[in-house]
Amino acid sequence: IDIALAYFSYEITKWKIQEGRKIGDHELVEAEEMKVKKYPLFLEGPVKTMKIVSKEGAGKEYWKIRNSSLRDEELGMYRVSEKSIGDNYENSLKTDLMPTWLDKKSVWVHLSYKFYLEMLRNGLYHEFFNEMTTGGILPFTHQESYGRSLLECSSFIASSTSTDPRNGHGVLARLTGATSEFLSIWTLMMIGPRPYYLEKDGSLRMRFVPSLPMWLFQEPDAEGVRTVAFKLFSSISVTYHNSLDRDLYDTWPQSYKVVLRDGTITHFEGSSLPTDIALKIRRVAFVDTVDVYF
Repeated sequence: IDIALAYFSYEITKWKIQEGRKIGDHELVEAEEMKVKKYPLFLEGPVKTMKIVSKEGAGKEYWKIRNSSLRDEELGMYRVSEKSIGDNYENSLKTDLMPTWLDKKSVWVHLSYKFYLEMLRNGLYHEFFNEMTTGGILPFTHQESYGRSLLECSSFIASSTSTDPRNGHGVLARLTGATSEFLSIWTLMMIGPRPYYLEKDGSLRMRFVPSLPMWLFQEPDAEGVRTVAFKLFSSISVTYHNSLDRDLYDTWPQSYKVVLRDGTITHFEGSSLPTDIALKIRRVAFVDTVDVYF
C-alpha cells in the first residue's frame, strides 16, 4: 500500500574525495549517488498527508491506513507504527522499550485523535462515527480493558501485539495532547468549521453547521422533531431542532430563535444570524439561549 513515510534516510553509495579538504584527520567527500532507505510505517506520515490533500484524496488515504498494518483490528484502533523504527539509537526513537510501548506498535492516543480529526475535517462523516463507536474514541473504548475512567485520556494504549495480557490498557506515562484534539473534534461536531464569517459587503455573520449523526439526537417528540443541546462559550444554551429525520452533515439551518438575557425574543429566517446578534453571542453576556431549526 502506497502510504506516505514519516521516516526515511539516504545512504551514500558513490562518492569522490575532495582533494585538500579535511576536518581533523578525516577527508571530506562529495556524494555522487544515493539510495533511499525506508523505515516502517508511522501514523504521523499519512495524518500529515490528509492535512494537505483534497477531500477525495483524504478519503483514499483513510482507506489505505484502514487496510494497513497500522490498524489494530482487535482493539479497533490505530498503532503509532507497524514496528520499531530501527535497531540502533541513530535511527530509532525508543530502542530500549518493549514492543507496544511508546513508538513500538502502541496506540498513541494523541496521534490517533489527530487522525480522527482529519477525517472529520475532510467530511468522512460515516467513517469517522464508525471509528468512534467501534472503540476508537473515548468513551466508546471497552471499560474493562482500558483500566481507567473513560473520561480520562491516556498517553498511550497497549496494543493487541503486546506480550502483556493487559491489551487495550491505558497508560499515563506522561502528559497527552489528546484532549486538545478532542476539543477540536467536539467543536467541528457541535458548531462547525467556521461559525463566524464575512459577507461580500464586509458584514459579520454567524452560522451553525454541525456534523451530527441522528443517533446523537433525542427521540422525536410528538411532532417528529429530534433535539440535541450544548453550551456555547460555557454559557449560552444552544439547541438544535432536527425535523429532517436524518443526519445533519453539511446542512444549513432554516431559522433561528434567540432569547436575550433581558427577555427579548427574536426570530430569524434563513441560514445565518445578522451582525448585531452575532456580536452579542460572541460577547456572551447578552444572550441566554439560541434555538436552531433544521
